[in-house]
Amino acid sequence: MLKKINFDVELLSTAPKMQFTEQTVYTNDLNSAEIVFNILDSESVDLSDATASVLLFMKDGSFFQNTADTGVTVDTDNISYMLKENEGNHSGLARVQLIVQKPTLVEYATQHYRFRIESGLETAVVQEVIIADWTTLTSEAREYIDEMEVNETIRLSQEQARVANEDSRILSEAERETNEDDRISNESGRVISETERNLNEQARILDAQTRNEELIEARYSGYAGHTYDNLGQRLDTMESAGLTNEILDYTNAPGSKALMAGTREDGFYGFVQPQEFGWIESNPTGSQAFNGQSLALSVGLASGTAINTDTAWMKFSRKGEIYLVPVKPLRHSAVWNAIYNQGAVYGTGGTGVNPPNGRAGNRLSVVGGVFTIGRTGTDGFLNADAVLGAVGSIIVTRGFVNSANNGEFTITAITDTTITVTGSLVDEGSAPKASIYEKSKAVNQNRDVVSGGNRYRVQLLKGADNDPLNSYTDSDRDMVGPNSEWNNLILPLHERAKLQNWEYSVFAGTTENWDVGLTDADLITHRDFGTGSYTWCQETSDGESYRRVVRGYYGVSSGSRGVSWSVASNIGWRPVLRLLS
Repeated sequence: MLKKINFDVELLSTAPKMQFTEQTVYTNDLNSAEIVFNILDSESVDLSDATASVLLFMKDGSFFQNTADTGVTVDTDNISYMLKENEGNHSGLARVQLIVQKPTLVEYATQHYRFRIESGLETAVVQEVIIADWTTLTSEAREYIDEMEVNETIRLSQEQARVANEDSRILSEAERETNEDDRISNESGRVISETERNLNEQARILDAQTRNEELIEARYSGYAGHTYDNLGQRLDTMESAGLTNEILDYTNAPGSKALMAGTREDGFYGFVQPQEFGWIESNPTGSQAFNGQSLALSVGLASGTAINTDTAWMKFSRKGEIYLVPVKPLRHSAVWNAIYNQGAVYGTGGTGVNPPNGRAGNRLSVVGGVFTIGRTGTDGFLNADAVLGAVGSIIVTRGFVNSANNGEFTITAITDTTITVTGSLVDEGSAPKASIYEKSKAVNQNRDVVSGGNRYRVQLLKGADNDPLNSYTDSDRDMVGPNSEWNNLILPLHERAKLQNWEYSVFAGTTENWDVGLTDADLITHRDFGTGSYTWCQETSDGESYRRVVRGYYGVSSGSRGVSWSVASNIGWRPVLRLLS
């Protein structure tokens, strides 16, 4: 019986298949791990006269090319290859690519598929580069290797000449010492020093000769060493599917250290599985393994119902910081106010823009020495579900142009449209950045969680460009702009980013395309694919400012708003874990 590393392949397809998990074998699996490519369109591609190559790209930079002569087997509907012992010794995340050749000189190449080799060896193995058929390599790879061999030949020749000259110099020095016995006897101190220098020089020559032998062995034994160290990496770069290969993450955060797409400003590292996060040791025994449910427990969020608890996560770079966001929402029916009350909305350390039942945005003003709100619908101070305060309550006001209007005040009278307070206020018109809230409802937004030794700040994504929104009634609802993390991180991963054919293009604007191809079903950003398809975001609406921005539900580009106390199965909690240390 063999361990099967199975990959389903459509040779004629141009759509990449997403891998959220990697199959795993072990370095101790000897002649028992077989890679099997199941050709799903074998009826369209006749394999009866085909040959195949299997290319292996190992994490340590080693590269292996295998053909029929080295164990690749072609059947009617599958192509298989058994890992050799030396190949299976290279632990870590490996990638494999299948090349199918037809006698008509037609070749079909698949995408790179991933699998993992877990180490059971006590010592590391050297890098290897084994090429079964030189003719099938790219011209760039051949030129690279040819140039390396020429340079190595020249270097060896120069080293040999230098060693010969040094030997001749030592012989001449010995003759000179013999002919100057009398002088040497009078200068015994100098002779002792010279002898020591000769011994050191001979040791250096011996080291150089040993290194030459190692280089020759590296050239003819097929493994990488010394000046061949970067050969595997070079081949990997030429064959890889668009990876930048630039290491930008030097932290202990889980997942890839090199960006797949984008930049440090807004970029995508790849997917991370829950088990890669490590344990949340502050949780009770039995709830320490990282997943959506244990994260909610650590945050203290009991509101809502757990869903998609073992979903994969997406790793981003956002303005140089590491963000981790679940592919799917982790809870539905979670209330925005409850998330805020656990300090897990803004991630700022302060109280945030607008605590529960507060009012914010351009409908606030000061008229006749009292705070005033221009009501729209039920946006008054005394809305039954979001009463701002009562006589005697202490309120906090911020963001007004006149400093006299900012600070802490005690309410002396309150109606649905006005608040009278102690102290003197200065009249001013519409204040788009102002907010008013009851002091007792403010919570510092500094909820952290430690998992696998890494400390993360728990917060929500920014779904719009301003907070409060500059105008929900505008055509783009203020969803477009550099501050919208939803547009700049989530949308570039979606399949519609390639053609920019968004369902709600006015809310999406123009985005990057990172060629990942996630769907609304993958992300659950459409109501047809499950609960929690809306995602709570940070921002407050400028009209009816007890509402908060939500994204999704009618597709990933959609944008709307919901009341902050809403308990609805269509609204989900999709947190950000921002790496602190």
